[in-house]
Parts: sequence; structure tokens; C-alpha cells
Amino acid sequence: MKNNKKGFTLIELLAVIVILAIIMVIAVPQILNVVQSSRDSAWKSNVKLIEEGIELGEATTSTGLSSTNFSISTVCTAESSTSVIDQIKSVADISSDDTEVTCAGAGSVKVTGKGQFANQPAATITCTNGNCSTTFAGK
Repeated sequence: MKNNKKGFTLIELLAVIVILAIIMVIAVPQILNVVQSSRDSAWKSNVKLIEEGIELGEATTSTGLSSTNFSISTVCTAESSTSVIDQIKSVADISSDDTEVTCAGAGSVKVTGKGQFANQPAATITCTNGNCSTTFAGK
């Protein structure tokens, strides 16, 4: 009488599980790095869009971000207008759920991440005569 059993042995199953575990140990950190890298890129893109929105507002006068001539220097004072800050975000097409724009002193706007961007470094956009530069503060 022949004993014809088909299937995998315990050793074969353990070998497959060990191989899959090794692949997971290598792959998971790489996937997490890709996710973080994409968030970093999206954050920098948001900040760049806000910077371009500010430059656009400064380049256009009567049709700019407000009914008067827009200047980041006059917007970001002690009595700054939050409506213009909101308009900057609107021009840059930035969601208020993930980005907060506030004044950081005369001529500067501070961009802070919220939600998925909460761990990103705050960016300060400083503008002079329509030319803006961005610096990132470490978190």
C-alpha cells in the first residue's frame, strides 16, 4: 500500500515565512521613507505656491489680492488684515486644513503645517519689492 500524501513540510513552510519576514524588514522602512519624502515634497510645493501667490499679489496692483495695492510689508504689521492672508492662500490654492499662514513681522509671512504636514518645519517667506525668499526652521 502506497502512502501518497501531498503538501508542504513544516520546514518548507517555515523557510517561506522567514523569507517573507526578511523581505518585510527590508521593504517597510523603504515604503515609509517614500511616504515621508512625498509629504516633504508636497509641503515644499505648498510653501512655493504661497510664495508665488504673494509675488503675484505684489506684481498686480489694483487687481491684486485686495482692492488697494498689495504689499506684504503693509499687510504684515500689528494691525494686519487676515482677509489678505486668506486671499494669499486662495490664490495659492492651499487648503486651510493643512496649512496656516500668519504674519511673522513686517515683510514676512509664516507658513505652518497642520494635519498631515504637522511635523514639517515652519517656513518664513520674506518679500522685498516683489522678490520673495523662503527659509525653513527646523522642528
